[in-house]
Amino acid sequence: MAARVGTALVAMLPLLPAFALFHRFSPDRVKASSAARRRSPLTILNQWLRPLAKVSAPLFGIASRLPGLAGQVVGDIALTLATSPSAILGLAIANFGGLFVPLNHSIGILFFGTAFWGILASDISTRDFSADMEGVTGVVPGGSQQRYLRQFLATMLLGMLFGATIFVRDLLHYPLHALILLVGMFSLAALASVFGRTARTSRPFVALFMFWLYIALNATKEANVDVVGFNGVANAHSMMVHLTLGVVALVAGYGYNRWRSEE
Repeated sequence: MAARVGTALVAMLPLLPAFALFHRFSPDRVKASSAARRRSPLTILNQWLRPLAKVSAPLFGIASRLPGLAGQVVGDIALTLATSPSAILGLAIANFGGLFVPLNHSIGILFFGTAFWGILASDISTRDFSADMEGVTGVVPGGSQQRYLRQFLATMLLGMLFGATIFVRDLLHYPLHALILLVGMFSLAALASVFGRTARTSRPFVALFMFWLYIALNATKEANVDVVGFNGVANAHSMMVHLTLGVVALVAGYGYNRWRSEE
């Protein structure tokens, strides 16, 4: 025991010079590095595709004419497409590919659409907090609870738009597969909403979402990880598991928002 403690103390010796060099953070002495101005590839792509944002303009008109929650959901989707024009290109690729690729070979298209949607979904539920508008949007009719439902529905509907053509084709030929896709998007959207709302950052959902994609892409025979059915091994039992998980996440998020609003 003494040897272990001594070894740990010896390992900490290099930290001693840090006490002499340690100083408090001084903002006036910190200069922005080039790394701080570095942009992500997705940001660069969105700037290149900025003209595509005009495609989302009619959605804002539709949102203004729809009453209540429906108009708010369409408005959230329109805002997502306007701020991320790459999503419009992604929607076109996913739906055009899903229209012509055989259903038994649609794993690539559905995987692409799901992965692209996951990046967008992680920002929808944290958008108000990131823009420092959470207090403003929380006092509109319906309060934070309706905002939570609005963001959840917008997230789910956007996910279904990425798999729209495959969903319709499955609905005509393989109804169970279409239902699996619908339930899977419901579950993932509920998780994205509850993680984003409670953590107020997109990182927890993105990390878990990417980890799930990696597992699902390698464990192609496991039904329980085939959430949206792109591996073709999901069944009624796994669908019910994901439905239960989604309902629990949705109720938990709604309850959390109600609790926060009553504080």
